[in-house]
Amino acid sequence: MKIEDAIAQLIKEKNNGTQSIILAYWKADMFDQEDNDEWHSYTELVEDEMDWSRAHDQMTDLISAAADGFRGCDRFPLLHVVADGTQKD
Repeated sequence: MKIEDAIAQLIKEKNNGTQSIILAYWKADMFDQEDNDEWHSYTELVEDEMDWSRAHDQMTDLISAAADGFRGCDRFPLLHVVADGTQKD
């Protein structure tokens, strides 16, 4: 995706009342690529062909675990500090 396309989508969301989103991006240099037309074709390929359902499922699980205060959560072992600053055992 070209940056100007992403900005247009963000502006549309903002105008529709969206206040917060989850945003992640990967630049060409993160894949040892040059930011050029070839890279742009790769970004379109990934956007069209990538199965994002696992990432969505993981985010859903993480949000659910956070909403539950991470009680009994063993899926995210690195998340041991809860909102009040105490550590989970």
